[in-house]
Amino acid sequence: MNFPETEVFDVMGTETRAGMTIRLLQDLKTHVEGIGLVGRVVQTSTAQPPVLVVINPYSDSLSEEITCGERDGDWWLFWSWGEPICRAGDVEYAARAMRRVVGGRM
Repeated sequence: MNFPETEVFDVMGTETRAGMTIRLLQDLKTHVEGIGLVGRVVQTSTAQPPVLVVINPYSDSLSEEITCGERDGDWWLFWSWGEPICRAGDVEYAARAMRRVVGGRM
């Protein structure tokens, strides 16, 4: 998914908060797809932050929305119910956690 350049970078070329969120979710998307799940970074409106929707390709009823935000001075990934998963940089751990929740073939 492509996001408007104005949302990702400010006028000085610095990554915005939304841009950081999108980049971190896209990094996780790459990892969940590497273990056989499907990922889509979506934003339903400009009033809502982007989320990563992780789907079990063998049962689309098994899915989860992952959010990303700052916590204690670092970026974290969160389950849809608000519980933290891990720091956003630990995408391998997060991808394995996605597999445990939405299933999928090993």
